[in-house]
Amino acid sequence: MTLDARLEVRRDEFQLDVTLRVADGQVLGLLGPNGSGKTTALRALGGLTPMRAGCVTLRERVLEHPQRRVRVPVRERRSGVVFQDRLLFPHLSVLDNVAFGPRQRGAGRRAARAQAGVWLERTGLTELGRRKPASLSGGQQQRVAITRALAGNPDLLLLDEPLAALDAAARVELRRFLRRHLQDFPGVTVLVTHEPLDALVLCDEVVVLESGRALQRGSPSEVARHPRSDHVASLLGLNLLRGRANGDHVQLSGGHRLVAANALRGDVFASFRPSAVTVHTREPYASARNVWPGRVVGMAPHGDVVRVQIDGPVPVLADVTPAALEALSLAEGDSVWAAVKALEVTTYPA
Repeated sequence: MTLDARLEVRRDEFQLDVTLRVADGQVLGLLGPNGSGKTTALRALGGLTPMRAGCVTLRERVLEHPQRRVRVPVRERRSGVVFQDRLLFPHLSVLDNVAFGPRQRGAGRRAARAQAGVWLERTGLTELGRRKPASLSGGQQQRVAITRALAGNPDLLLLDEPLAALDAAARVELRRFLRRHLQDFPGVTVLVTHEPLDALVLCDEVVVLESGRALQRGSPSEVARHPRSDHVASLLGLNLLRGRANGDHVQLSGGHRLVAANALRGDVFASFRPSAVTVHTREPYASARNVWPGRVVGMAPHGDVVRVQIDGPVPVLADVTPAALEALSLAEGDSVWAAVKALEVTTYPA
C-alpha cells in the first residue's frame, strides 16, 4: 500500500482510532454521520491535526510518528488539500491561484505560471485564467481549487466534501470533472463525502466511520448492498433492521418477527426499500408475510412520491404515491399498518 496510516487522535471527549491503507491510483471514500471523525481523519493525514499516537507512512516515507517524535511539516508532505469552502486567494487570478501549487514545490514564478497554464488547459479552465475568484460560480471555484491541488503534483490528494456546498447542477458537473481527472491521478486520493452517489461514482473503496471507529469497509457497491449502520442505510434510502435469524425467520427486538427471502442463522441485518412497504389504515389480510402496526410521525416529498415515516415496534420508511396518500387520507399522528413481502427483504450476517 502506498498510504499506510494508523490514525489516533483525541479531541476533548472524542477519540479517533482508524487504520487506512490505499494504493497508488486508488480513491478511498470516508463516509459517516456528522461527528464520526471523517474530517478529523483527513486533517490528521494532511498534518493539520496532530496525532496522539499511530503512524502515517506515504510511499515508505514516515510523515508522522508521535512515539518517535517524527512530524513532517505540512508543506513538506507532498499532499494537496481541497476544502469545502475552497480557500482560493481572492487577490490572485485563477492562473496565479493554480500556480501556487508548483510554487509550493519550489518552482520559480515563470515556471510555475507555465505549469499552471498547462493545467488550466488540461482541466478546461483556460478561459478563466485572468479572472478573480469572486467572479466565478461555486462550481468553477471548486474546479480551480482541485486544479490548484493537482498542479502541485502531490503524492496524496485530500478532498473534504468538495461537492457539498454546490447546487444540484453544479454537483453533477463537478462529479464528472472529478471522475475524469482522478482516473488520471497517479497518487492516492482520500475523499470525505456524505453522498453515497459520490462514493459509488468516484471511489474504489469506502470506509464507514462511526464514533471515531471504522464500522464497515469495502467496495461502494458492497457497502450499498449490505449497509451495517442506520446512517448509511438512510443515505441509501433503505430500511435497516437487526435481529437473530433462524432460517428465513428473523426475531426482532420487542418480540416481533420478520420473514425474509433468504435463509441464515445467527445475528443478521435485514434491509428493504421504502418502495417495498405498503401502508394501510386497517390491518391488511394480504399476501405480505410481514405486517406491523405503527403511527405516522412524518411525511416529506421524495422525488415523485411522499416518504412516510412510521414509528412503532418496527420503525420503517414507506414511499407512497400522492394519489395513494390522498386515498388513504393520511396525516401525521394517524395509526396505520405497514406491510412488506418476504421476497423484498434481504438478510446478511451482522
